[in-house]
Amino acid sequence: MYPLCIDTIEKIGGKTHSFVYEVGRRYIVCLEQKVCTCGRFQLDEISCAQTIVVLKSKNVTNMHPYCSDYYKLDALAKTYEVPMVPMLDKEDWSLSDNVLEETVLPPRYKRMFGRSWKRRKKCR
Repeated sequence: MYPLCIDTIEKIGGKTHSFVYEVGRRYIVCLEQKVCTCGRFQLDEISCAQTIVVLKSKNVTNMHPYCSDYYKLDALAKTYEVPMVPMLDKEDWSLSDNVLEETVLPPRYKRMFGRSWKRRKKCR
């Protein structure tokens, strides 16, 4: 994504907005609200390329505050702290009689009206 450049940083409504220009495109980044017009910053909650350019221009070395807690190491550790119990073998399953007697049938096929796609007339 080169060349990215920051043209101006202006105060709009008390919040600092940065304008990032990239080959014919203009992105507006607001670090206070964690918003970028590309949409990736708010959707993924992780810094997009334009946000990283703005942070580097401001000499910010710690980018952790601009990243969601879900991407941090302690959140990953909390994910796996609950023990996972594997499923039993199929032979060890306890099923009730009414489940064993039930037959599962495929859905009924209903033919659509009109000429099939394989036999349609081609336009000239």
